[in-house]
Amino acid sequence: MRFFTTHRLLSSALLSFVGVLLLVGLNGCGGAAEDVALKDQAEFHYKLANNYFYDQNIVMAMRECLEALEREPNHPEAHHLLGFIYFGRKQYADAVEHFKKAVATRKDFFEARANLGAVYLAQKRWKEAIEVFEPLSLEHLYPRLDLAFVNLGWAYFNLKQHEVARGHFRTALLYNEKLCLAHNNFGLLHEAVGDAESAIRSFQRATQHCPKYMEPLFHLGRILSEVGRHAEASEAFSRCYELKPDSPMGRRCGARRL
Repeated sequence: MRFFTTHRLLSSALLSFVGVLLLVGLNGCGGAAEDVALKDQAEFHYKLANNYFYDQNIVMAMRECLEALEREPNHPEAHHLLGFIYFGRKQYADAVEHFKKAVATRKDFFEARANLGAVYLAQKRWKEAIEVFEPLSLEHLYPRLDLAFVNLGWAYFNLKQHEVARGHFRTALLYNEKLCLAHNNFGLLHEAVGDAESAIRSFQRATQHCPKYMEPLFHLGRILSEVGRHAEASEAFSRCYELKPDSPMGRRCGARRL
């Protein structure tokens, strides 16, 4: 009898407990369904933002990113796109904030990490840029290690650690021998250490691989002029000017044509 009574008492308790579980389960399902709905809405608004961005409707892209983040505050892609827009507008503090949130949400969001480092470079925060790009350069799944190394080299170059910068520029070119930015930056490094001929060769390689890249044409013309090779300098300045005469770099090149 005791066992039976005990058994009945236990059964009643279990029924009560199961009832609680059912209530909790029902509430949990409701919350989960709501979360899924919010995530779906966030993704919908993010995709709209992405489309607006590629249509160059920046205001609407920002609005849709904010709508996505209102529904899912940790949406990494929405943070990244918003950060990218702020970066383009030179609102660097806002860009850093959103890139950091994107990275915090997705550790493997390599593009967001790279763009965070790029903002630091734009702000001349060289040491902080290194803190981003050094670990990124060790991420073997990152498809643009060439850019990670060239940006790392640029940070060290601006800290006047020329040999360290040289090593990173070389590594960038090992990953991508046609990386024009690395050739251009190598030219600036050669110039900084007084090796004009190596600088000329680096700028020439940059212009060969990227004929429409104006900056190395300007630097090439400038150094050729300094070493007395005026006809070649004039040709480089003319090529630069003809690419985009109304741009700031085009005007600089145009002013130095002979």
